[in-house]
Amino acid sequence: MIVLLIIFGIVTLIVSVVMIGGEDSNKNTVQTKAPAKIPGKTRVRIDNFEPKYRSVMDENLFVYLQKQRLNGEDYAYIDKSTIRELNDRMVKRKSQVNNYNKLAHTASNNNRGITLEKSGKIKDAIDVYENNIYGDCYPACHSFDRLMVLYRKQKDYENEIRVIERAIEVLCPRYPDLLPKYEQRLQKATELLDKQAEK
Repeated sequence: MIVLLIIFGIVTLIVSVVMIGGEDSNKNTVQTKAPAKIPGKTRVRIDNFEPKYRSVMDENLFVYLQKQRLNGEDYAYIDKSTIRELNDRMVKRKSQVNNYNKLAHTASNNNRGITLEKSGKIKDAIDVYENNIYGDCYPACHSFDRLMVLYRKQKDYENEIRVIERAIEVLCPRYPDLLPKYEQRLQKATELLDKQAEK
């Protein structure tokens, strides 16, 4: 009799575990079904959305996504305006990272140029500084100013004028106080070039 009661208890326990497991699996399939659309919101997959925007999302949105995930949800609804704002932040952040990379590259080249100048390798220093002033360069004065000085010492006024004009184009929109200095230098370099041409 005791053996039968133990067997009955074990069977009852097994049946209840199977039923609970069955309920949980049904519950999971119900949760992953897509509910109706919500006006003004976009349905996003949390596993894709959260890593993409993690660096620019605010704490409230992050907590909301984590709560959704803890509740077993794979998707969340985000305001369309929030997504636009996050995209704008991503563009701004990318621009900041790009500017930082340009600054780091410029500083590294400036340091190399200074070292080359000190060791008497003026042509190599000029090449390094020239690399800093072309294309979408970071608006830093050192390379421009050193090139102006080095070209003046070599009496290469055409290149000095080219560098001054580039400095006005790149630096003066950001640092308008530099314009009189560069205009004065441009006038002097032009005079020197004219005198050189007369000889």
